[in-house]
Amino acid sequence: MSLRLDAYRRNWCVLDWAVAKPPPHPAKRDSRQVFTTRVGEGVVVGMVREKSAGSVSVALDFSTAPVPDRRFSADAAWAVVGSDLVRILFAQYKAAGPKIEHLVVVRVPFAAVRLFLRSMTSVAETGHRLLEQMGDKVSPSVDKENLPDQTFTLDANILAAGLAGREACLDLYNSSPQVKVALQQGSNEFRAEPVARVQLTTRLLMDVYAELAASEKSLPLDGSGIEVDDV
Repeated sequence: MSLRLDAYRRNWCVLDWAVAKPPPHPAKRDSRQVFTTRVGEGVVVGMVREKSAGSVSVALDFSTAPVPDRRFSADAAWAVVGSDLVRILFAQYKAAGPKIEHLVVVRVPFAAVRLFLRSMTSVAETGHRLLEQMGDKVSPSVDKENLPDQTFTLDANILAAGLAGREACLDLYNSSPQVKVALQQGSNEFRAEPVARVQLTTRLLMDVYAELAASEKSLPLDGSGIEVDDV
Protein backbone atom coordinates (compact mmCIF):
# COMPACT_ATOMS: atom_id res chain seq x y z
CA MET A 1 0.00 0.00 0.00
CA SER A 2 1.24 3.52 -0.71
CA LEU A 3 0.76 6.78 1.10
CA ARG A 4 0.57 9.98 -0.88
CA LEU A 5 0.36 13.68 -0.13
CA ASP A 6 -1.61 15.19 -2.95
CA ALA A 7 -2.69 18.77 -2.56
CA TYR A 8 -2.00 21.90 -0.58
CA ARG A 9 -3.81 25.12 0.01
CA ARG A 10 -0.94 27.62 -0.25
CA ASN A 11 2.41 25.88 -0.17
CA TRP A 12 1.91 22.34 -1.40
CA CYS A 13 4.17 19.41 -2.18
CA VAL A 14 3.54 15.74 -2.83
CA LEU A 15 5.23 12.92 -1.00
CA ASP A 16 5.02 9.22 -1.87
CA TRP A 17 5.83 6.51 0.62
CA ALA A 18 5.73 2.79 -0.12
CA VAL A 19 4.96 0.44 2.74
CA ALA A 20 6.50 -2.99 2.41
CA LYS A 21 4.49 -6.12 3.09
CA PRO A 22 4.93 -7.37 6.66
CA PRO A 23 6.73 -10.65 7.36
CA PRO A 24 4.56 -13.81 7.58
CA HIS A 25 2.27 -14.01 10.61
CA PRO A 26 3.01 -10.64 12.18
CA ALA A 27 1.70 -9.85 15.63
CA LYS A 28 -1.75 -8.31 15.26
CA ARG A 29 -2.56 -5.02 16.94
CA ASP A 30 -5.86 -4.12 18.53
CA SER A 31 -7.85 -2.58 15.69
CA ARG A 32 -9.24 -0.06 18.17
CA GLN A 33 -5.79 1.28 19.01
CA VAL A 34 -5.34 4.97 18.16
CA PHE A 35 -2.07 5.72 16.40
CA THR A 36 -0.45 9.09 16.80
CA THR A 37 2.90 10.74 16.25
CA ARG A 38 5.36 11.16 19.09
CA VAL A 39 6.19 14.38 20.88
CA GLY A 40 9.24 15.93 19.26
CA GLU A 41 8.32 15.07 15.67
CA GLY A 42 7.55 18.71 14.91
CA VAL A 43 4.49 20.91 14.60
CA VAL A 44 1.05 19.70 13.59
CA VAL A 45 0.16 20.63 10.01
CA GLY A 46 -3.44 20.82 8.77
CA MET A 47 -4.34 17.59 7.01
CA VAL A 48 -7.20 15.89 5.15
CA ARG A 49 -7.07 12.14 4.42
CA GLU A 50 -8.65 10.42 1.42
CA LYS A 51 -8.55 6.68 0.95
CA SER A 52 -8.66 4.81 -2.33
CA ALA A 53 -7.83 1.27 -3.39
CA GLY A 54 -4.31 0.47 -2.24
CA SER A 55 -3.37 4.02 -1.25
CA VAL A 56 -4.02 6.87 1.13
CA SER A 57 -3.96 10.47 -0.09
CA VAL A 58 -3.15 13.23 2.37
CA ALA A 59 -3.72 16.91 1.61
CA LEU A 60 -1.68 19.30 3.75
CA ASP A 61 -2.21 22.99 4.49
CA PHE A 62 0.97 24.89 5.40
CA SER A 63 -0.76 28.29 5.52
CA THR A 64 -0.96 28.10 9.32
CA ALA A 65 2.29 26.21 9.92
CA PRO A 66 4.82 28.10 12.09
CA VAL A 67 7.65 29.80 10.24
CA PRO A 68 11.03 28.26 11.15
CA ASP A 69 12.83 30.17 13.92
CA ARG A 70 16.28 29.62 12.41
CA ARG A 71 17.10 32.15 9.69
CA PHE A 72 20.07 32.65 7.41
CA SER A 73 20.79 34.77 4.34
CA ALA A 74 22.20 33.62 1.01
CA ASP A 75 24.30 35.70 -1.38
CA ALA A 76 24.67 32.83 -3.84
CA ALA A 77 23.02 29.43 -4.32
CA TRP A 78 23.34 26.40 -6.54
CA ALA A 79 22.38 22.71 -6.60
CA VAL A 80 24.47 19.56 -6.87
CA VAL A 81 22.78 16.28 -7.84
CA GLY A 82 24.42 13.26 -6.21
CA SER A 83 23.77 9.54 -6.44
CA ASP A 84 22.02 9.55 -3.08
CA LEU A 85 20.19 12.89 -2.92
CA VAL A 86 20.34 16.51 -4.02
CA ARG A 87 22.37 19.09 -2.15
CA ILE A 88 21.38 22.73 -2.37
CA LEU A 89 24.23 25.02 -1.36
CA PHE A 90 23.58 28.46 0.09
CA ALA A 91 26.66 30.69 0.35
CA GLN A 92 27.36 33.89 2.23
CA TYR A 93 29.99 36.20 0.81
CA LYS A 94 33.11 37.34 2.54
CA ALA A 95 32.60 41.12 2.40
CA ALA A 96 31.05 41.91 -1.01
CA GLY A 97 32.11 38.64 -2.68
CA PRO A 98 32.62 36.66 -4.78
CA LYS A 99 34.70 34.75 -2.18
CA ILE A 100 32.61 32.62 0.18
CA GLU A 101 32.90 32.89 3.95
CA HIS A 102 30.06 30.60 5.09
CA LEU A 103 28.30 27.71 3.35
CA VAL A 104 25.09 25.93 4.32
CA VAL A 105 24.31 22.62 2.62
CA VAL A 106 20.68 21.45 2.54
CA ARG A 107 20.23 17.76 1.78
CA VAL A 108 16.99 17.10 -0.13
CA PRO A 109 15.65 13.67 -1.22
CA PHE A 110 14.90 13.19 -4.91
CA ALA A 111 11.16 12.87 -4.25
CA ALA A 112 11.15 16.15 -2.34
CA VAL A 113 12.84 17.88 -5.28
CA ARG A 114 10.04 16.72 -7.58
CA LEU A 115 7.47 17.95 -5.07
CA PHE A 116 9.15 21.32 -4.82
CA LEU A 117 9.17 21.70 -8.61
CA ARG A 118 5.48 20.78 -8.76
CA SER A 119 4.64 23.33 -6.07
CA MET A 120 6.62 26.06 -7.87
CA THR A 121 4.52 26.26 -11.04
CA SER A 122 2.72 29.52 -10.27
CA VAL A 123 5.59 30.93 -8.20
CA ALA A 124 8.04 30.36 -11.06
CA GLU A 125 5.74 32.08 -13.54
CA THR A 126 5.54 35.10 -11.26
CA GLY A 127 9.30 35.04 -10.68
CA HIS A 128 10.14 34.95 -14.38
CA ARG A 129 7.74 37.81 -15.08
CA LEU A 130 9.19 39.95 -12.28
CA LEU A 131 12.78 39.37 -13.37
CA GLU A 132 11.86 40.28 -16.93
CA GLN A 133 10.17 43.49 -15.78
CA MET A 134 13.15 44.44 -13.61
CA GLY A 135 15.72 43.49 -16.24
CA ASP A 136 17.43 41.22 -13.71
CA LYS A 137 19.11 38.68 -16.00
CA VAL A 138 22.54 38.29 -14.38
CA SER A 139 23.14 35.78 -11.60
CA PRO A 140 25.57 36.85 -8.86
CA SER A 141 29.16 35.70 -9.30
CA VAL A 142 30.56 33.20 -6.83
CA ASP A 143 33.97 31.60 -6.32
CA LYS A 144 33.12 27.87 -6.21
CA GLU A 145 36.78 26.86 -6.38
CA ASN A 146 37.63 28.12 -2.90
CA LEU A 147 34.94 26.84 -0.58
CA PRO A 148 35.30 27.15 3.20
CA ASP A 149 36.67 24.11 5.03
CA GLN A 150 33.73 23.93 7.40
CA THR A 151 30.11 23.85 6.30
CA PHE A 152 26.79 23.49 8.09
CA THR A 153 24.41 20.75 6.92
CA LEU A 154 20.61 20.59 7.23
CA ASP A 155 18.01 18.08 6.04
CA ALA A 156 14.68 19.07 4.49
CA ASN A 157 12.04 17.15 2.54
CA ILE A 158 9.44 19.93 2.26
CA LEU A 159 10.40 23.25 0.63
CA ALA A 160 7.96 26.16 0.49
CA ALA A 161 8.91 29.24 -1.53
CA GLY A 162 7.54 32.76 -1.66
CA LEU A 163 8.58 35.99 -3.37
CA ALA A 164 7.68 39.64 -3.68
CA GLY A 165 9.59 41.86 -6.09
CA ARG A 166 13.31 41.18 -5.72
CA GLU A 167 12.89 39.53 -2.32
CA ALA A 168 12.26 35.84 -1.79
CA CYS A 169 12.38 33.25 0.96
CA LEU A 170 12.52 29.48 1.11
CA ASP A 171 11.04 27.77 4.17
CA LEU A 172 12.49 24.35 4.96
CA TYR A 173 10.61 21.62 6.84
CA ASN A 174 11.44 17.99 7.53
CA SER A 175 9.01 15.16 8.22
CA SER A 176 10.49 11.95 9.60
CA PRO A 177 9.76 8.39 8.44
CA GLN A 178 8.10 7.80 11.82
CA VAL A 179 5.41 10.33 10.93
CA LYS A 180 4.78 8.52 7.65
CA VAL A 181 4.52 5.17 9.42
CA ALA A 182 1.99 6.62 11.87
CA LEU A 183 -0.08 8.00 8.98
CA GLN A 184 -0.05 4.63 7.27
CA GLN A 185 -1.27 3.05 10.49
CA GLY A 186 -4.18 5.44 10.83
CA SER A 187 -2.86 8.53 12.58
CA ASN A 188 -4.83 11.71 11.99
CA GLU A 189 -1.80 13.94 12.56
CA PHE A 190 0.88 15.07 10.17
CA ARG A 191 3.90 16.62 11.83
CA ALA A 192 6.88 18.37 10.28
CA GLU A 193 9.86 20.02 11.93
CA PRO A 194 10.40 23.68 10.94
CA VAL A 195 14.08 23.59 9.97
CA ALA A 196 15.07 27.03 8.68
CA ARG A 197 14.08 29.99 6.56
CA VAL A 198 16.50 31.04 3.82
CA GLN A 199 16.39 34.72 2.88
CA LEU A 200 17.51 35.21 -0.71
CA THR A 201 16.77 37.21 -3.82
CA THR A 202 14.19 36.29 -6.42
CA ARG A 203 17.07 35.93 -8.88
CA LEU A 204 18.71 33.26 -6.66
CA LEU A 205 15.45 31.42 -6.05
CA MET A 206 14.80 31.22 -9.79
CA ASP A 207 18.40 30.08 -10.41
CA VAL A 208 17.96 27.17 -7.99
CA TYR A 209 14.58 26.35 -9.50
CA ALA A 210 16.05 26.33 -13.03
CA GLU A 211 18.91 24.02 -12.01
CA LEU A 212 16.57 21.55 -10.33
CA ALA A 213 14.07 21.64 -13.20
CA ALA A 214 16.84 20.91 -15.69
CA SER A 215 17.85 17.78 -13.75
CA GLU A 216 14.36 16.50 -12.94
CA LYS A 217 14.16 13.85 -15.68
CA SER A 218 17.51 12.35 -14.67
CA LEU A 219 16.71 12.05 -10.95
CA PRO A 220 16.54 8.44 -9.69
CA LEU A 221 13.26 7.11 -8.37
CA ASP A 222 13.01 7.73 -4.64
CA GLY A 223 10.71 5.49 -2.63
CA SER A 224 11.19 4.52 1.00
CA GLY A 225 10.19 1.05 2.13
CA ILE A 226 8.78 0.79 5.64
CA GLU A 227 7.70 -2.44 7.29
CA VAL A 228 4.60 -2.22 9.45
CA ASP A 229 2.18 -4.71 10.88
CA ASP A 230 -1.27 -5.13 9.41
CA VAL A 231 -3.82 -3.04 11.23
